Amino acid sequence: GDKENSWSVGVGANGAVLVAGDVIGVAYGQGDIPNLRFFHNGTCIEEATVLRIRGEAYPAVSVCSTAELRWIFDPQHFAH
Repeated sequence: GDKENSWSVGVGANGAVLVAGDVIGVAYGQGDIPNLRFFHNGTCIEEATVLRIRGEAYPAVSVCSTAELRWIFDPQHFAH
């Protein structure tokens, strides 16, 4: 993403390569300073943290090759 209107994650925490079975989590904070945080297998990807989100935000996902995606919104099924 352009880091102003869109954000993306291409590597895991500490620059790790993403592999099959990894879990990428996304947390949207609505406090005094709205923020967006990404997690790789439960570890925050600090360099991907976004502060001061303005306006509405909509999720979008893109995968390539043989990548698989599974959305999980039910907290009882969260892995990390």
